Amino acid sequence: MLVCDGFSGFLKVYRVYRWSSWISEGKGGPGLSLAVVRDLREARVPAGPDELAAFETDVLAGFVLARAAAGLSDSTIRSDVAHLEQLRAWFGGPLWDMEPADADAYFGRVLRDAAKGTRLARSQALKTYFLFLRY
Repeated sequence: MLVCDGFSGFLKVYRVYRWSSWISEGKGGPGLSLAVVRDLREARVPAGPDELAAFETDVLAGFVLARAAAGLSDSTIRSDVAHLEQLRAWFGGPLWDMEPADADAYFGRVLRDAAKGTRLARSQALKTYFLFLRY
């Protein structure tokens, strides 16, 4: 059973009551305590261009570290990053904003005359990047 312990504007503290004992921090010993808070996205100002660029760099760095931790060679990682940078330069924004129609336009028009291996490598790099973002 959940019991409301208090309310302070935007914070409600709940304690879990179970098997005739309180499970909480503080009174009654260590345990589990639940809190319901307001959504902070309402109060946060949207990220500016500098913050967005820094975040994009951090995400790409995380991608590189994950690939290195998976045991891929430096040349493979460099190749993936180069393909992603070329896609980013064409798209003009963070790659996570890319829609399937944008990818169709890029691979169907921009890379139409490129070698099959180039299209394959670039599409694989993009697929791997989106899988990284997903997990």
